Amino acid sequence: DEARAIAAVPGVTLCGFMTLPPPDVDPAPLFQELAALAAEGRRRGLGTTELSMGMSHDFEAAVAAGATWV
Repeated sequence: DEARAIAAVPGVTLCGFMTLPPPDVDPAPLFQELAALAAEGRRRGLGTTELSMGMSHDFEAAVAAGATWV
């Protein structure tokens, strides 16, 4: 599991995930998938509380999926 391996690196704090979807696809499913991965990380004890998703053209979908940073 990549997230657990990253969190185990000395001096690195895993606090969440970031994504910028391709401009030619509906971003909502991608944002929802990333939010689900972050929730799974929290269930596994990882500090995946932050979600950086979305830009000016898709921020509504990002916020709806739980973005903490836009």
